[in-house]
Amino acid sequence: MKRIVRRDEGVTNVISSIMLLAITLSVVGTVMEIYLPAWGKDVESRHMEDTVTQIYNLRSIIEEQNVLGVEGAVSSSVFSMGSPGGALFGTGRVWGSMDVITASGQCEVTDSTGSTIYGRGVGYILYTADNGYIEDYSLLYQQGAIVMKQGDSLVLKAPPEVFLTHSPAPGGGTLRSLKVNLVSFDGESSTHGSSSNALIEVRAVTTFYTTYDFEGGQTLLVSISFPEGYGSAVVSYLEDELSAEGLTESEYNVTLSSPSGGEELLTLRIDSVDSLVLNIITAEVRVYV
Repeated sequence: MKRIVRRDEGVTNVISSIMLLAITLSVVGTVMEIYLPAWGKDVESRHMEDTVTQIYNLRSIIEEQNVLGVEGAVSSSVFSMGSPGGALFGTGRVWGSMDVITASGQCEVTDSTGSTIYGRGVGYILYTADNGYIEDYSLLYQQGAIVMKQGDSLVLKAPPEVFLTHSPAPGGGTLRSLKVNLVSFDGESSTHGSSSNALIEVRAVTTFYTTYDFEGGQTLLVSISFPEGYGSAVVSYLEDELSAEGLTESEYNVTLSSPSGGEELLTLRIDSVDSLVLNIITAEVRVYV
């Protein structure tokens, strides 16, 4: 009679393989559920910080060209349109798009009689980030103002270039001066998208600087259109600034009209303005991706 010998090595190997597979799947599941989202949020948050800094740089370039007043001057800067994501599975990949809208909307300055002192279409630059982990956001540049919109949050990152100052009058009292730096975008409107860097080139087409004096003071209306959903951040800023300058509620008013054709119209009224300074640049913006 043959003797039966029991061997458990094969069974042990199978059990070990199953346990190893279970542990591996558990680790992968933990990484996918906990660590990948955390890494993705970190990559996208850092990219968001970069884009805010870079749109500040773009604003500075346009301001500098406006101050220098050199027509034909060209400046450029790098903009992180998107992000290829992290090294692991491309976590945090961001697709960004930039709209350069020219001669859209309006910027107009009128006096109390309704006569137009200055008026033309101005346009704007709008950057939008399509994220995978943090909430999508957009950055608007218009008339010096930078407005960031993310979900229900609306934050003014840089103020519009509208300045009210008071100075002593020669015969006593004070003179009220309003200065407005206006930016108008020339050329063709364009849309660009990328998950990497882009080069933004700004060329000063024309610059114009002029001063208007109003004997006895004048009521002025400054009207600027914004894409729908962005203007309220600028309204709050102007109200706070004019109040800080000592103006009473009867001396100024800031309103935002209901959207029409996808745009809101911000209107600023200031009474008793003795001089108006307009610093105007027409710029052509090109984006290379």
